Amino acid sequence: MNAFLSARCASIARAPLPVSVTRLLAHAWAEQLAAQGKLGVDGLINGYAATPSLPTESRQVKIANIADNQGAIGFVEITATVAVICHLLKDQVLAALDAELEAKTDHSRALTPEARAAATEAARTDLLLAERHLASLVWQALDQGLPVQHAPDADPVAMLGIMPIPEPYRPPPEPQWPMVIERVGV
Repeated sequence: MNAFLSARCASIARAPLPVSVTRLLAHAWAEQLAAQGKLGVDGLINGYAATPSLPTESRQVKIANIADNQGAIGFVEITATVAVICHLLKDQVLAALDAELEAKTDHSRALTPEARAAATEAARTDLLLAERHLASLVWQALDQGLPVQHAPDADPVAMLGIMPIPEPYRPPPEPQWPMVIERVGV
């Protein structure tokens, strides 16, 4: 029974997100990348550059020919070509993302984050109930002097028959202003 409920929890955790949710995430990523890929024309407009500027990104590079690799780290500024491409071809990128998400998502198993949380909570509740029943049977057998013991992976909450109560939220104390610093030992 516990294996079944544990498998149910694992199945819920492995369920894919629906396309409506992943599409929002993918579109937000593409929009952010496209915004980073805008070509810079301010220098041309204001007369301090002769060419448009391309967006750049910093990358860490491996430095060769260093004796004993003494922790040498290098960085290089390169053109953010993926961002530029995403900026120039944003509609095609979004369409390709939508097609890929639609093709690869298992719609029959997809769960929204809210449905996933509700299903996980229900499965955990069922699992705790099953473990409580099992623990009560083990306690009864121990009372009768039978040679049994609780499973090594038994949930202590179920085994002890307790219900943990979360501590209520307490906001951090407010600092007392103005702070006074006193000299001591002078």
